[in-house]
Amino acid sequence: MARDARPAGKPARRALARAAGATADSVELETEKQSIAYGHWLTVAGERRDGRQGRLAEAAPFVPSMV
Repeated sequence: MARDARPAGKPARRALARAAGATADSVELETEKQSIAYGHWLTVAGERRDGRQGRLAEAAPFVPSMV
């Protein structure tokens, strides 16, 4: 498997999240319509993040504990 074809791990996801956050901070909104759309996007992204974290918290561990 080529090095670039490997699945993204936690460090890659963290780097992507940092880059997305930096990009989101530099967005220049020119109209009220853009501002409303951006606010909606942030709300939906937050709901998705919270849902993901909730599902992870409720999930059973993949590796069984020691007996």
